[in-house]
Amino acid sequence: METIIPIGDFLHSKKLNFTTVSSHADELVLEVEVWAKPGAKVEKVSVAETGQLIVSTQAPPEDGKANAGIEKLVAKKFGVAKNQVQLTHGLQSKFKKMAISFVFAHNKDTEYYLAKIKKALN
Repeated sequence: METIIPIGDFLHSKKLNFTTVSSHADELVLEVEVWAKPGAKVEKVSVAETGQLIVSTQAPPEDGKANAGIEKLVAKKFGVAKNQVQLTHGLQSKFKKMAISFVFAHNKDTEYYLAKIKKALN
């Protein structure tokens, strides 16, 4: 059963580029555009004027270390487990796409994740 999720409305208001991959009663999967900045001095996640997530990681761009670092930072920023973030495009590119799964279980519902995302992007 498809549902309308206010998370999408909030992300649009923040001008974050994303695509809804799937939306069900128990899970929402969003794909976001990421601009990777490996080897940074400071680790951070922000939103560019172009709508991409800018993810700066201290991990070097070798042997998948930067991609793993970026997945970890995105997961932490959006309040999900690391295994709920997956690189979908751009394995060796600085411009990537990542799928973030928001699983609605126990006390984790739309409002729970919306509060996490608001905190992450404000």
